[in-house]
Amino acid sequence: MKVLMLADSGSVHTTKWVKSLMAEGVELILFSLYSDCSSDIAELVDSGHLKLIAGDSAYQGSILDRKFAQRVSELKKVIRAEQPDILHAHYASSYGLLGALSGFQPYLVSVWGSDVYGFPKRGFLFKQILKYNLRKARHILSSSAAMRTETLKYTAGDVTVIPFGVDTQRLKPVSRDGRPTVTIGTIKSLSPVYGIDLLIRAFAEAVACLSEMDVRLDIVGSGVQRAELEALCLDLGVAEFVQFHGAVDHSEIARHLSSFDVFAALSREESFGVAIVEAMSCGLPVLVSDAPGPAEIVSDGLDGFVVPRENVTVAANKMVGLVIDEELRKCMGKEGRAKVLRQYDWDKNVKQMMSVYEEHISHSKN
Repeated sequence: MKVLMLADSGSVHTTKWVKSLMAEGVELILFSLYSDCSSDIAELVDSGHLKLIAGDSAYQGSILDRKFAQRVSELKKVIRAEQPDILHAHYASSYGLLGALSGFQPYLVSVWGSDVYGFPKRGFLFKQILKYNLRKARHILSSSAAMRTETLKYTAGDVTVIPFGVDTQRLKPVSRDGRPTVTIGTIKSLSPVYGIDLLIRAFAEAVACLSEMDVRLDIVGSGVQRAELEALCLDLGVAEFVQFHGAVDHSEIARHLSSFDVFAALSREESFGVAIVEAMSCGLPVLVSDAPGPAEIVSDGLDGFVVPRENVTVAANKMVGLVIDEELRKCMGKEGRAKVLRQYDWDKNVKQMMSVYEEHISHSKN
């Protein structure tokens, strides 16, 4: 099976799909609009296992750039030379337009989030481009039911949910018994959409109710809001209890999750929530907002709590309950781990994708 993947070669999500599909025996060619690539992709290219057709370093990302039109022409040449069995675009706006204009079938497209939540809202032209891209696809894939619902606003086509799961063998529960400190943690970009400010405010309210307990907040991630968020901690009088770790390599995620006792993600908007699934895989109870993605993942009261977006006080109250009740944390963590094994095991998700590929290849041959 030969798959021509249209995706950002610098993305950790692209890297995950590339490595996993190649492990299933797929001959894979990666076509990127950009020139940068992840270290894992670079290693695969250097070893001769992966063919990468990288973009121009001067390309700025606009589909209206003449360099984009040049890439369409280059893609058609690659298709003629490589004769792939499947053309699969990851990201329905830019890469979706590449795939749609190529004229190749079977052409599949995976929606990622902002391509269906943000791109069509930029104006009439962008909405029509997204509709065109989706209409040209033989099959549309989404990582969540919430994103599927959003995508169906722009297409009458078939949209299949294949979760972007996690490595359940690498992300395992650890014993948290006897810890003197209860650590609430999050792993998110420090940008307004992820509500880190709301988390800090909720934490400050919770700390005021937990004066006799040792509670900490660990924030893992980088972003434009860091200085603002650090100042907020000072203003609320909780700076001594909050640690900002900055950006970490994905290989360090398991280590940070093992140091948490509760995972929190109070996003204002989010179409899925891989970090939440990773936390649940590690046996952590989770406190999340009712944004579509997180609310889809978490069963309120069973494997975590789902609270109204922007409601700091409700979030703080649930946080207090999780801090003071160790047995509750254990029970929720156990339920969360079981759910991940059922629904979000990455090996199962890859096999789902392989089944989709095989179905379309079989259909094309017939």
